[in-house]
Amino acid sequence: MTSALQDEFAAALRERDAGRLEPARARLEALLARAPDDVRVLGALGGVLLRLERAADALPVFDRVLALKPGLAVAHADRGQALTGVGRAEEALAATAAARRIGGTALAYAWRAEAAALAALDRTDEAVAARRAAAALASGDAQADDLGGAAQYLMDAGRPDEGLAAYEAALAAHPGSHGLRYRAGVARLALGDFAGGWKDYASRWMTPGYRNIATNPLLTAHFVDRMTLLPTREELAGRRVLVVAEQGVGDELMFASLLPELVEVAAQVTCVLDRRLQALVAHSVPGARIIAGQGPDLVNTEDFDLFVPLGGLAAAFRPTRDAFPGRPFLRPRDPVRERWRDRLGPPDGRLRVGISWRGGMPHTRRAARSLTLPDLAPILDQPGCAFVSLQYGNVAAELAAFNAGRERPIAAFPRADIDDFEDLAALVLELDLVVTVQTALAHVTGAVGQRGLVMVPKPAAWRYGQSGPRMPWYGSLELFRQPAPGAWEPVIAEVAAAVHAAVGG
Repeated sequence: MTSALQDEFAAALRERDAGRLEPARARLEALLARAPDDVRVLGALGGVLLRLERAADALPVFDRVLALKPGLAVAHADRGQALTGVGRAEEALAATAAARRIGGTALAYAWRAEAAALAALDRTDEAVAARRAAAALASGDAQADDLGGAAQYLMDAGRPDEGLAAYEAALAAHPGSHGLRYRAGVARLALGDFAGGWKDYASRWMTPGYRNIATNPLLTAHFVDRMTLLPTREELAGRRVLVVAEQGVGDELMFASLLPELVEVAAQVTCVLDRRLQALVAHSVPGARIIAGQGPDLVNTEDFDLFVPLGGLAAAFRPTRDAFPGRPFLRPRDPVRERWRDRLGPPDGRLRVGISWRGGMPHTRRAARSLTLPDLAPILDQPGCAFVSLQYGNVAAELAAFNAGRERPIAAFPRADIDDFEDLAALVLELDLVVTVQTALAHVTGAVGQRGLVMVPKPAAWRYGQSGPRMPWYGSLELFRQPAPGAWEPVIAEVAAAVHAAVGG
């Protein structure tokens, strides 16, 4: 590789290491056009594609690497990762076994790739053992990551008690690991240990990368070092508090339930939220100033005494299960509700049911949380119901295909009409019932006090707890849980029965 190409390669790796994956991909692909047989460029490109969750595109890249250098252990392990990513985990095991036979410096990575394949095959105990084998070959942060990965496999398999014990053991070996402490906090919260959970959960702000996935990274970066991560009621009392939302819009809604109590104790409350929530929360929490936007110029930080991430309020106001009131806390304005009442038209005797079947992003287990409309046929075929799509995103083609030939098609409104959550909340309140997977719609439904039937995967996100028909945050939601990972049929049958009972009632 010439000096100029070497400089370009180094620049691509800097982009990758800084998390700027798309620019890194573009640089590497341009470089590959000039050096098509460079194994280092091919390997780096394949790795970036894997991180972009484009395993199908990464697989031929690693095949090309191995055609050029068949004895490269890391390429065999990379190929195993890609095969797992495209649903070919059994084949991935052969690739990772080849990587382990070659060994060398890639041996720990080969064990990690093998663990991922085993986990995808629901061979949890073997996956845990493989990840611990990687940990035995690593040290420092890499070892902590491997021990945490093993613990997470137990969590993902719906074994939270064992998962938490594994996190605690990992923390005993690496007490300074913020990543392990954060994940242990999630495990505690899932098990209902809120006092200990919130304390450990605060470590998310010290983990690499978390600040970049916060809802408002430009603003949080401006004052993150001045944040009070676990404020007490006493610290909040009489103070001017700036609260900044974090994570996805569902979490913003859930943690917004803390704002009314904050208003009661603080002298002044300003909260920065997603623009889609601004009107709804501003009307519902009149004692708080609700603003939306990005960047450090959004507010004058000199106007505040405390800077708090929205989730950080939970330690002060939700230290135990008994501290969750479970009552509605959001309400759209009356004119907005009236507008939706007019659009729906007068009742015709049928039960009006909102429906959502897909949730999350690829990195938040979208596949495990989502269903298709044909999957939901036992629910959607219930007589006496009029179904209304509340699914976020562009689903017009999907609905048209499902509705073709149906006597009672699912109704839908233009996506833009329910993009603002005040409109969505108003529509939800004008229905009789909501049926949804684990997504932001569940939070909207619970926040306004509408009855909702929520289909929950195993394992559930920590917000939903690990067992039982209720979650702490909302009193109007009924949870229908998978008995085993991927087992949707019994859940759908139970929800169909509940809808049938609601029609009869």
